[in-house]
Amino acid sequence: PGHTTAVGQYGGQAPAYSMILSRTNSRLFEGLVNVKVPFHVIGGFETIAVQLLSALALSRGAPRSQIKDPVVMSYQIWGDMVADAKDGDDPEVRRIVKIIEEYGERIVSIIDGLREIHCPDMGAAKLVLSTAHKAKGLEAPTVVVLDDFQTISDLRELRAARKLRQVDFDQEIHLKYVAGTRATETLLLSGPLWAEVEHVVNP
Repeated sequence: PGHTTAVGQYGGQAPAYSMILSRTNSRLFEGLVNVKVPFHVIGGFETIAVQLLSALALSRGAPRSQIKDPVVMSYQIWGDMVADAKDGDDPEVRRIVKIIEEYGERIVSIIDGLREIHCPDMGAAKLVLSTAHKAKGLEAPTVVVLDDFQTISDLRELRAARKLRQVDFDQEIHLKYVAGTRATETLLLSGPLWAEVEHVVNP
């Protein structure tokens, strides 16, 4: 009683002191490219940096010693990762390949710039970012849920086509629940997620 809450559509500009949640690390990077204010990544920014620098190294044909991210390490050559991005079901791989193809060598300078404004102390940051997995147990007045989560409709279609096991379906639904319940006042949903619930929020 007396506690006002709201659910709305994310317009692309996160309010200060928001918590921004994604499904994948690579989507967090896309959201950070143009950030100019002090930010904090739950679990550390280096996980994102290492993943993308590893992918860049793979795309260059660099020595394996430069590839340190476990997802990227599972590929022997860049062409295999590109093929998997086109034909596979892993949203993380698709986004990593998209980022490398879009930014190329600029990734190095972008990461260097972001390292300078990343705050080790969450309390000193104007934006807090996290994957939904790492946000369990955390809360913020305003939470933004980014657009790399599959919708419930998409998950149901994959389940019906037997391309998704029931246990994986259940885990994805639970992850959306975790993301949505981090907000104590305002929840902002991106793109397809908002479209899927808008008729419930605004009947």
